[in-house]
Amino acid sequence: MRRLLISLFSLLALLAAPAVAAAPVNVPAKFSSVLGQVRSKSGLKVRLPSRLDAGVRPSRVRGAVESVRRGHYHLSLGVGRGCHESTACYVASFFGGGKVSGGKRVSLARGLTGRFSPMSCGASCGPASVSWRQGGVAYTVQFKGRKSALVALADSAIRGGAR
Repeated sequence: MRRLLISLFSLLALLAAPAVAAAPVNVPAKFSSVLGQVRSKSGLKVRLPSRLDAGVRPSRVRGAVESVRRGHYHLSLGVGRGCHESTACYVASFFGGGKVSGGKRVSLARGLTGRFSPMSCGASCGPASVSWRQGGVAYTVQFKGRKSALVALADSAIRGGAR
């Protein structure tokens, strides 16, 4: 009887886990303490999607400023502190500045056109990306996901406006 109860509780825990993991991450909230500094130092509008499914509990996801300088910013999301885009903990990256290049043309929100580049693998795998130009600035979203997920993230960043 005890084994049956333990098995039943284990099964219930497994069934409940995906519901917790599937909760979306509020992306702007993960960067709220640094957005003003990033805007000020880069001189750019920051474009972030509103939500993102990281596949883990949102409380485990941390935002980091990878780099920021005049005309450029690079923000990332990772699982746990100090991820800095290591493959094992990487979730997503967001760039302002640079160029829109490569990939296949994709239609984005508000009539914009972007470029999609699929995930690429060599010694390790690089995330897929969508880049677009908005207000004279190139923006890029990177995420280990399918084309539809990347386009949805870019659309959310476009519709979300400047953060």
